Amino acid sequence: MSRVESMRRHYQALLESEHAEGEHPADRVVADLPDVREVDAAARAMSAEMSRSVEQRQSITSWTEYEDLRFQQRCVREERFFDVGYEMGWEAGIAQYGAFADGPDATVVRRQVHRVLVSSDLSPIERAVVLLEVARALLHPADTGPDTSKAG
Repeated sequence: MSRVESMRRHYQALLESEHAEGEHPADRVVADLPDVREVDAAARAMSAEMSRSVEQRQSITSWTEYEDLRFQQRCVREERFFDVGYEMGWEAGIAQYGAFADGPDATVVRRQVHRVLVSSDLSPIERAVVLLEVARALLHPADTGPDTSKAG
């Protein structure tokens, strides 16, 4: 069995490539999740506490609590990155290999969506974002996002 090279820095190489367009969407999705925001805020607060207090920095108990919180933060983030990656991979798989039901209705809808997107002035990235938003809405109908309709 070959040894896995752990210092490859794939993500950094992707960010530095000519195809990268800023922060990866998964980073933003994960950072916005309530449990991630909560544990990040707790870690920042405890870090600030430790910075302000010499007594806490000298306390083994305080350092142990801080390290436990940082470990919890890493665990929560890793779990959420896995979840988000799985969901994005699922959606990408459907986009690449087609829908599970490939009947005549699916073909008609696929052609209509393709026609609308191709005739738009959107960039390829914007088209992909629109498709992902539609796919997410179809996969998670209760999670429709903010209401952008104008009342009045």
